[in-house]
Amino acid sequence: MQDIRQIRKTLKQLRIGFLMGCLGMVASVSSYAGLVVADLEDVTNPTSFFAKLIIEDIAGGVKVTADISDPINTGLTNGDILGIGFHIADESLLGSLSVTNNGNEDPLGIITSTCFGANSCELFTGGSGQPGRNMDIVIGLGIVGAAAGFVQTVMLEMLSSSFLFSAMLFANEKVGMRVQSIQYGDTRMDGSSKLIGDGPGEEVPSPGSLALLAIGLLGWRALSGWSGLTTRKVAF
Repeated sequence: MQDIRQIRKTLKQLRIGFLMGCLGMVASVSSYAGLVVADLEDVTNPTSFFAKLIIEDIAGGVKVTADISDPINTGLTNGDILGIGFHIADESLLGSLSVTNNGNEDPLGIITSTCFGANSCELFTGGSGQPGRNMDIVIGLGIVGAAAGFVQTVMLEMLSSSFLFSAMLFANEKVGMRVQSIQYGDTRMDGSSKLIGDGPGEEVPSPGSLALLAIGLLGWRALSGWSGLTTRKVAF
């Protein structure tokens, strides 16, 4: 009877170890978040001007960060991001998207308008081939009041009702930005800057993924250790 109890205990340990291993492996894989970093450059002015867009996965959608500040543009003292635009790999998901002032945007209340439509949203005109026209997504930005109106860094959330939506849908897709009121020290540029770029996507571990991976490894270690146990033959 003691041998039977030992066999049952070992089988139970094997099942627990197997479940821990599976859970840890699945959790560690699913915790990897998509990240797209796009470097943009002016396509309409002879004076070089640059910007960066970062799109990363969050629960229920993506977080978008738009930035033109120093050191992206060395010595920049003023600039105002007016809007950002995107192409997306799966246009069927456009109807599931929303961008609003939900309290998580920075600066607060920065979003003034949105457009979602396959190749039908205009960010700007100009540039070879009109790259700022016929975008899938355009988000208008702005804050009333001169003192607070110069915004060099913007963060907002683009949410979706579809689980298929992720940052990787923007990988290698065109993105754009429109900027005005550009100033370096006492030198102010005339007009606005119209920027286009795209960026590769890559997989990066989200916070806590290493801990989840450790759980998985512990589970598999437990499984391999317990599976090495031997039991005596049962005499009947």
